[in-house]
Amino acid sequence: MKREEFEKISEPIFRSISEVLSKIRDNLKQKNINLHSIELVGGGSRIPAFVTLVKSVFGVEPSRTLNSSESVARGCALMAAIKSPLFRVPDYALN
Repeated sequence: MKREEFEKISEPIFRSISEVLSKIRDNLKQKNINLHSIELVGGGSRIPAFVTLVKSVFGVEPSRTLNSSESVARGCALMAAIKSPLFRVPDYALN
């Protein structure tokens, strides 16, 4: 399948993603939160049309400096540990 074909059949999905991203952008503006950067992770970060969509909605060039699959797996493992009564996870903050 060529990229053009994929983007054509995926257009309804990208349109709904664009609506969600626009709502997030508007919500950030209402709360006076300035977006400094965007880090894309997961399989979607490998789709050029998705990267272009994120850039067009937020006006920020998204980066992909993290290992996409590994960062999602680590995040899931961390959330599982936080939710589990068997593990004690220290408090931390992200900036």
